[in-house]
Amino acid sequence: TIYFYQKSATVNPASIASSVTEKAVNTFQAPPGAKTHVVLPDGSLVWLNSGSKISFPTQFESGRREVELKGEAYFEVVKNEQAPMLVSTGSLQVKVYGTRFNVNAFADNDLIETTLVDGKVTLILPGESKKEYSMEPGFTAFYNIHDQKIRASKAEKMEAFTGWKDGKLLFHNQQFADIVRRLERWYNVDIQLTDNSFGDYTLYATFIDENIEQVLDILSSSIPISVDYPKRKRQ
Repeated sequence: TIYFYQKSATVNPASIASSVTEKAVNTFQAPPGAKTHVVLPDGSLVWLNSGSKISFPTQFESGRREVELKGEAYFEVVKNEQAPMLVSTGSLQVKVYGTRFNVNAFADNDLIETTLVDGKVTLILPGESKKEYSMEPGFTAFYNIHDQKIRASKAEKMEAFTGWKDGKLLFHNQQFADIVRRLERWYNVDIQLTDNSFGDYTLYATFIDENIEQVLDILSSSIPISVDYPKRKRQ
């Protein structure tokens, strides 16, 4: 059995607008259950997934383009070999020369996923060595924040990593526990598994216009789960 809870739909209007501090830094945040599109000072485009936040200066300095990301974002970066963009996730930096790529760096994940659609990026590992790892287009690099190691694999289904920006949820050979986390952020809900062993099931699925109830009903036809929707108490 899995339990489903609808979160509050209240949204702080300030979270979807830029906020300027005394250091002239803009911060954009996508509210839970929504996505946000941002244009950087150099014209680069960023799509923020639900619950994600990006910060950057109001104007990039000469030779430097630095942004800070918490959560997940898809980038289309304007090419500038003399001023590569640095995307900091806290545990990992992505150096970008002009490309399209996706970074998934939510705090509740042990892995930071970087998927390169085209162009050129390098991953800069933390520590004094600042070792760099070059990526090839069409691949996803998985950085483990605990052992600080990287493994890469070909992204057989690119939309599984980037389709969210177009309103598509694709799960390609993904464990149900990871699917639950994505659904919680996507629909702004709480989902509780009463049996954690269900999280080990591996699934393939594509959702576009379905609501959360429809998604859970479809998933329950693929794995032996039942869904309980507790009645909310009146305040």
